[in-house]
Amino acid sequence: MVWLTAAVDMACGAGLPVLALFVTVLHFVIVFAFPYVVERLPKSRWTPLPLQVTYEDGRGILRDVLVICTQQDFAVTIARRSAARQRFGGTNGIGEPPAAQRPVVTVNVEIQGTRSVAKLVVKWAKINGVVSVNAGDVNVPSD
Repeated sequence: MVWLTAAVDMACGAGLPVLALFVTVLHFVIVFAFPYVVERLPKSRWTPLPLQVTYEDGRGILRDVLVICTQQDFAVTIARRSAARQRFGGTNGIGEPPAAQRPVVTVNVEIQGTRSVAKLVVKWAKINGVVSVNAGDVNVPSD
């Protein structure tokens, strides 16, 4: 921004107000049009895509999630696990919580790849023990 201001000032000082006006207009066109154009460009296979999966703890489901990622040609770049939380209370009489009462874990995953993320989410959701799968901005809380 400093260089733009200096260029416009120098053009005005040199008696070239048309050039100064042109550069200023060009600057605003770029500032407002560039984000619009970038938003519509195709995604790179190296752009990380955030996903969030919540599943029942202690069943090896994260391993299944990662296997499906690699089978669908996605690379997992980051996986952050939040603390397990209890869904309900109680046990099933033998000291183990029933399936509906197991603690659940939420994992934020960033993946890279060019295949369909929607198909990946559907495959994750079909895993027995997966409670929910969210695609998009995983920092926004959901139900």
